[in-house]
Formats: sequence, C-alpha cells, structure tokens
Amino acid sequence: MAAASALKQVIWLIYLSEEEMPPQTAIGVGIYNSVANSLMSLALVTAASSAVLATPLVRIPGTTQAVSLLIALGTAVYAVGIAAETVSEFQRKQFKDIPANKGKICTTGLWVVAWHAWVFTMRSIPEVDDYMDGRYDEQWKKYKKDVPYALLPGVY
Repeated sequence: MAAASALKQVIWLIYLSEEEMPPQTAIGVGIYNSVANSLMSLALVTAASSAVLATPLVRIPGTTQAVSLLIALGTAVYAVGIAAETVSEFQRKQFKDIPANKGKICTTGLWVVAWHAWVFTMRSIPEVDDYMDGRYDEQWKKYKKDVPYALLPGVY
C-alpha cells in the first residue's frame, strides 16, 4: 500500500502537477506522507496479523487461496480510494489542459471525500483557500458563495 501511494505521488509530481511547490511545502507534504504511510503500514500489519485468523474467509478469485473478510474489505477500500484520487487528478489535469479553461476553477469530475479530515480542515483547506483567493479573487469568492461547505456538504 505504501508503494502504491508513493507511486501515485510520483505520477502526480511528474505528470499531473502544473503548479510550483515551494520547498517548505514540499518538505511538509513529504514528511506528512511519510508519517501517514508509515502509520498506515503499521496499522495494516497489526490488523492483518490479527485479522488473518478471523473468519469468515473470502476466496481470492482465480486461486485456491482465501483471506479474511476484513483483509479483503480493507484492501478493496484502499484500492478504491487510491484509484478515485488518481482519477480525479487526471480529470483536473484534462480540465486545466483546455486553453479555454485557463484561469478557471475546475468544478467538474470525480472528487473524493477526505480521509484525513484534521489535516484538511486545519491545514489544507485554509492553505488552498488563501491560494485560490489570491489567484482567482472574485471568481473564487463567487464559488465559495455557491459552494458554502469546504469538506462535508451540510456540515463544514
């Protein structure tokens, strides 16, 4: 899982990102991802070592092997999440690659519910809000008025 997450970040950095990232932000993102991925890997090993003995078991298609339902569900949730995040970034890049969209906010495509709510609410949302306000000014103000919730519709 950590390898897939790192690969996704590399694809984003090399192909999808078109914005410059200041060194202090890049270092912060790198540290956050390293800590989060390490903790998630540790949690996975702990859960897997406990869940591997759990029942019921689910057969792995095309094999004679089986894993616990908890392992199968956890793997599926991770795969769906990382795929959805990657697809949404590709969709954003396609939007930004259209010359008519230059200087516009991407409001289309698949966007994923935050898994790291604290980081989003305490750091990412204010940072992106400042960036978007400086870059899009009145357009961003209108967008925020049209979409009043930053993370969870009807909540925050």
